[in-house]
Amino acid sequence: MYKVLFFITGIGWGDSIREWAIIKELQKKEKLEIKIAGYKTSYNFFKNKIPIFKIRGFDIVSPRFRFEFLSFMRKNAILPLTWNAQIKKLQKELKNFKPDLIITDFEPLGALFAKKTKTKFIEIFGVEPKSFNEFVKQKKTDFFTNLQIIYLKKLYDFGNKYGKAVVISTFQKTRNFARFKFINPIVRKAGKKRTEEGIVVILGGSSFGAAMGKHLAKVLPEINEKFLIFGWPKRKRIKNCYFFPATENVLHYLKNSSGVISLAGYSTISEALVFKKPLLVFPIPNHIEQAYNAWLLKKKKLAMVKEFKSIDEKILEQTIREFIRKKEDLKKRVRKIKIKGNGAEQAAKIIFDILKSD
Repeated sequence: MYKVLFFITGIGWGDSIREWAIIKELQKKEKLEIKIAGYKTSYNFFKNKIPIFKIRGFDIVSPRFRFEFLSFMRKNAILPLTWNAQIKKLQKELKNFKPDLIITDFEPLGALFAKKTKTKFIEIFGVEPKSFNEFVKQKKTDFFTNLQIIYLKKLYDFGNKYGKAVVISTFQKTRNFARFKFINPIVRKAGKKRTEEGIVVILGGSSFGAAMGKHLAKVLPEINEKFLIFGWPKRKRIKNCYFFPATENVLHYLKNSSGVISLAGYSTISEALVFKKPLLVFPIPNHIEQAYNAWLLKKKKLAMVKEFKSIDEKILEQTIREFIRKKEDLKKRVRKIKIKGNGAEQAAKIIFDILKSD
């Protein structure tokens, strides 16, 4: 029986959702022993599903809808100094579990642990490197965004040099090169399509979504449309707005929605495009991955994008009303594109090919 160890970022829900879809595909095909190293949202997501070890990862909690350098550095400056100690601790905890393969996302500890223990590993990302380089060339950057760009490129280089594969989930047509392998978007299975139930708003699991949610809770009740908001602390209703905690069942509502509003996280974007939904995104300011996702959507004219340096509720309301007016035009555009959501199956095949190779 093969043993596989996943390292999963715990900042939002996106990485956990994608890896869970892959794990379920792996389990369909062959019996595996799987364990996970995670923290915060990834720990909470998997703690009742699969054996999980708690690690320390990046902390980007913020009360505002903005990724801020000083706040990030205060909380994370000493994190790299903990990696050696965390690796030793994990080695002790995993002394009876020697993985045949390590799978990691943007969590650097996974790749470092694999190299230290001389274990085969792959990286799985949602940022396609060639278009990312194109995006970087045209973007005005500051010190903090440059730091994020360097970090992403270092992860790519590390995986390409030491790993067995760098697997990229993308809705673009791209050919494999070096150790980069491209797959379709990783989208979970959803139930049958029913009558459209309103606009779904997905806040995600990060503090940035919670910050945006506070503004949306003031704005949405003033708009004559049904909204289903996911990622709220507890269930409640305000006029035409129905608030729900984050739930794995959100995909059912997304599939049956008349449109989707979210941050610019890759998982929600992928699901909205695969199910041909009109999409409005608010990228987190200063967050390079979300800025890239938003840029790509604008470039391909697949969504409406609104960027804020700080939230102005009047402009926020105007933007949502504009989105509602343009929904049908956006729906016609996304219906023309051919995007499959079978990335989890493709990733599972790559993983088994690597497990069975020398």
